[in-house]
Amino acid sequence: MNRQAIAFLTMFSLVLMLAVYYITMPIQQGDETPVVSTPNTFEQMKIELNNKQQSLLESYTATMASSTSTSQEKAIAMEQISKLNQVMNDEKIYTDMLHTLGYEHCYLEIEQDVMKIHVQSDSFDTSDASKIIKTVLSQSNYQYIPEVSFSK
Repeated sequence: MNRQAIAFLTMFSLVLMLAVYYITMPIQQGDETPVVSTPNTFEQMKIELNNKQQSLLESYTATMASSTSTSQEKAIAMEQISKLNQVMNDEKIYTDMLHTLGYEHCYLEIEQDVMKIHVQSDSFDTSDASKIIKTVLSQSNYQYIPEVSFSK
């Protein structure tokens, strides 16, 4: 290939990557104030997560009930239902565990093998994060990788 073709392909791929990046970015408005986490925000996040999980369950259940679904599709749907139920159960268990540790206002979400933990606290330091991480790791037998964030 000549230099012009290589330069063109390089620039084209760069422009394409930037276009995809800007399309997938969330829209931000200039007059927006910074997001402050409140217990109501966490409750809203919990409701949204629950709605998302329930719609996934309904989708998998519809696949199971469909007469047009193949046995392989039904098996996959059954497996996904089982995984989703396990994740929902784990989220409940670990949220309760965080409450017993004294973090009343928290939000927990499990995505694949990552557990995202958001805690609202007036005072926090690295020892709090370390305590949460150690507890989650020991309770889950290193099944999940905890990501802890704090907000006021």
